[in-house]
Amino acid sequence: MAFLDVSELSFIPDLGPKGLEAMIVKRSGGHRIPGLNCCGRHKVCYQWSKRWIVIKDSFLLYMRPSNGIISFVLLFDKGFNVQVGSKETGTKYGVMIENLSRTLIIKCSSYRQACWWKQEITNLAERHAQDFLTEHRFDSFVPARHDIQTRWFVNGSEYFSAVADALEQAKEDIFIADWWLSPEIHLKRPARSNYWRLDRLLKRKAEQGVKIFVLLYKEVELALGINSGYSKRTLTALHSNITVMRHPDHVSSTVLLWAHHEKLVIVDQSLAFLGGLDLAYGRWDDQDYRLTDLEAPRSQPTVKPKYKPSCFPYLLPKSHTTADNLPFLIPGCVPADVQVLRSVECWSAGSSENSIYNAYLDVIRDSQYFIYIENQFFITCADDRMGDEWVNYISFSGLRTHGKLNNSPVSELIYIHSKMLIADDRQVIIGSANINDRSLLGKRDSEMAVLVEDTEMEASVMDGEEYQAGRFARHLRLQCFK
Repeated sequence: MAFLDVSELSFIPDLGPKGLEAMIVKRSGGHRIPGLNCCGRHKVCYQWSKRWIVIKDSFLLYMRPSNGIISFVLLFDKGFNVQVGSKETGTKYGVMIENLSRTLIIKCSSYRQACWWKQEITNLAERHAQDFLTEHRFDSFVPARHDIQTRWFVNGSEYFSAVADALEQAKEDIFIADWWLSPEIHLKRPARSNYWRLDRLLKRKAEQGVKIFVLLYKEVELALGINSGYSKRTLTALHSNITVMRHPDHVSSTVLLWAHHEKLVIVDQSLAFLGGLDLAYGRWDDQDYRLTDLEAPRSQPTVKPKYKPSCFPYLLPKSHTTADNLPFLIPGCVPADVQVLRSVECWSAGSSENSIYNAYLDVIRDSQYFIYIENQFFITCADDRMGDEWVNYISFSGLRTHGKLNNSPVSELIYIHSKMLIADDRQVIIGSANINDRSLLGKRDSEMAVLVEDTEMEASVMDGEEYQAGRFARHLRLQCFK
């Protein structure tokens, strides 16, 4: 369809309005992430290939004209830039399109055509993708979004159950990122069958046509026993619609000490779960914190799938213009302002960002009444500079539970794995980042978090006076204090 400049991606509503499309000649290489180039960045061992390019409102992609397979997606971000000329591109009549993760070179037939491509691509990006091209609060890659439906979860029982329900309703694509993933984990318990086991659930959705993409941290096996290789083999053997990537590659990237530590589940690019819980063994618990296993279920009901197969073929960024069209909601949500925060470096995301750290500092600095923190680690470098007065303002606590083992009473500490901060019952930071250098500096582990700021208030009391507290933050704190 070169004559009409259309392709199978031209009129998919979720990808936004039709943009520029044409057959181009592009040069290989140019990746900034170590290990993705043949030799060097793009100076050696490159080749020219014909590709069909599609430019949308927040990204561009190119695909093989023979079979329509998408070869690469380049997102518009803060590093987006378009240049022409042999000096900038290294080739006559070239156009350089770059972002924070790659420099893409395409070849045109004349200088005039190259200038036209530059102007059209730049205009399209500046008109529709300003949110991704500019600096934002905390140096985050995205701005705060308003009136977002949000819900918190305390402990894995409700969280895993909600994740299972969302996965069951997926119609187009599923994206999972975990430090550790256990394919055989039961998401709903007591487990009356294997219907809600993670691998069975993902296989069922893959058979319905849902594309599933999983990013796993590739561990140094001598140091960790999370066995991501087994998880990848198990999942990819289930169905061809399941793709698993283990990263980083320790040899080509030379990254040995740092990890992908984020925990994400994204369904149809419309509903996202994130926090401190991997879909893995040892993460499920409820408010009873039992020291013994649940009793075995006594019934085996038959459950049938609810939804028909989908037809959306690829994990492509949906247009922001359709972001408010939510196919379903998790019960109990409240509206709030939400900003996504990250800790990333060139090895993990092609760019540098420590917006989680910046947000922690800002929220703590602006707090007026109290700060409540739950964290797996708490490492400070304050030394003795605070003097002795800090003991009047800070308390450190733990949780303990009790039960019976072999008819004898026992007690055990509850392992805190959450990474959360609540300030003044109005602001909440929830994510995967611990309070240590690995998680917060941005130059080490990759992390993901959100800052939730309440917009709906309710009457409360603070320091003995009437106070308007946020619905999201206040009820989360009260649940944690139970």
